[in-house]
Amino acid sequence: MHAVDGAGIRQRRICEAEGVEVPYQEVARSYEAPDGRTVVLNDSDLADLPLPGVKTIEVLGFLPSDQIGPVAWDRSYFLGVEEAGARPYRLLRTR
Repeated sequence: MHAVDGAGIRQRRICEAEGVEVPYQEVARSYEAPDGRTVVLNDSDLADLPLPGVKTIEVLGFLPSDQIGPVAWDRSYFLGVEEAGARPYRLLRTR
């Protein structure tokens, strides 16, 4: 929306070679290689990439409570993300 007058704004995908509007289903992802070549990417190319923007934490396991020292029970612990990430998440503990 245009902030000045509240009118809608159109974004059209125009093919540079043909000059025609391209439907979203025909748009592909690509990467420009350092030598100038354009490499087209598909979903399988991207499936195994590590995604730094994913906001999930995979918990692999827990220690039994008898293996945690008593000093550790009196403190709160925080699980932080990389500096580029969002705010730290508090790791809640139960007794």
